[in-house]
Amino acid sequence: MRRGLIKDYANALCGIVSGWQAEDERLPHLQQHGMGVLEIDVLAEAARIDGVDVRMPTSTMILRSWLKNAAERDAWEWEAAERAVVTVHFDVEQRSRDGVPLWRMEDYRCRSELRVAGHAATGRLHKVQAGVFRREGGGWTLYEDRGLVESAAADVPELLTRYRDALDREAP
Repeated sequence: MRRGLIKDYANALCGIVSGWQAEDERLPHLQQHGMGVLEIDVLAEAARIDGVDVRMPTSTMILRSWLKNAAERDAWEWEAAERAVVTVHFDVEQRSRDGVPLWRMEDYRCRSELRVAGHAATGRLHKVQAGVFRREGGGWTLYEDRGLVESAAADVPELLTRYRDALDREAP
């Protein structure tokens, strides 16, 4: 198997975790902790936050299904998958007034490790997104969604401060 293909898979796993799929299941767990480390064992379909088991059956199933479909599509034996772990350092903040959400900000630093038939690769993604809750529209309006490269990580505290200030001004 090509190393580049395993690297593509590893990067895709981070993209899936930081995307919107299964957010309704994942977000309450992350908001409850505020910040911490989410670790998903894709092969075992298991998830832990700060070392404590949490139930995220949809999230873990989506990752496992995607990887299994990739194995089928690219013609490698599923049994050759030795390790597939996604680790996300997260910081989720939501501001509310009188029980009504005003805005939410999410900062995800994802790292995945994938080993197939003795070949290993890691994936990385740093994603920051912020949204304002619109009562009249009944949902979240994405304020900004920015995938960041590792070299931009130093700018994140300033970026988050700008988000908070802008979101406070824009909140209904």
